[in-house]
Amino acid sequence: MWYRDQMAWAVDRTENSVVLTLGRGMVAFDVPADWAFRVRNRLERNGFCTPALLVGARLVRAVFLAEADGVVLGQFQMPGDVRYLAAPCQIELPLLHVTAAQSRKWFCAPNPARRWLFPAGAVLAAVNAATPPPFKGAQPPDDRRSTQPAHRVSSDHRRASGRGHRRAACPAS
Repeated sequence: MWYRDQMAWAVDRTENSVVLTLGRGMVAFDVPADWAFRVRNRLERNGFCTPALLVGARLVRAVFLAEADGVVLGQFQMPGDVRYLAAPCQIELPLLHVTAAQSRKWFCAPNPARRWLFPAGAVLAAVNAATPPPFKGAQPPDDRRSTQPAHRVSSDHRRASGRGHRRAACPAS
């Protein structure tokens, strides 16, 4: 199977689908489709885009794959309508060499010559940069910004929120 052999992804094939299981160093960011081009443009400033899918028939969303890192800890870091997906989520991938219409397609196709994924922190930075203003957190006025302490996730907060690893539900297949 191409996804396993060429990309070294943990996939399972059923009769009518190929399913990618997140984990083993792979996570994903599920963003509204209307943000997808802005995220992609930010990532392409580094030369190319990490693999990303357009998912859904009526309500289309973009799912950007990424390499798990210590920068992104969970859903609490996500802006607006973005969902952070990690193990044990599964994502149905497009069937290759199928001409029939599918409810998912590659927005940024995977490339075996570049099998590595962008680090999750880099994808989150691109998502944050592409987030429209109504979804960004309110900024204090400039005169207060310098006197505000930097936000840190304390160990008490991690315990209260499941060690800081709250995860969103997996996307509907």
